[in-house]
Amino acid sequence: MGGDHRRLAGRAGPDRLNRIPEEEDVYEHIKKILMTSFNVAEEDFVEGATLDDLGLDSLDLVELSMQLETLGARVTDDEMVEAGRLDAVVALLESRLATTG
Repeated sequence: MGGDHRRLAGRAGPDRLNRIPEEEDVYEHIKKILMTSFNVAEEDFVEGATLDDLGLDSLDLVELSMQLETLGARVTDDEMVEAGRLDAVVALLESRLATTG
């Protein structure tokens, strides 16, 4: 499966939902996605990091949005651009996950 995460990201149906492992929080899960699928370096994750700081372009945000949707909550690429910072995206996803059960 290796580097094929992007290709497998597709639309999330009930049978394709992933769950965040209990030992991880939302931030750690997104960080893992960014490091494995988008080659973001560990040292780039600093307090207040923007999506631009992490080297994510608009196509990356579309792909990230699709990967996050497999968790059961939708955060669009436009919402991520508006959020601007990684911590704001995490907060948005946490709130969506809380309302979807």
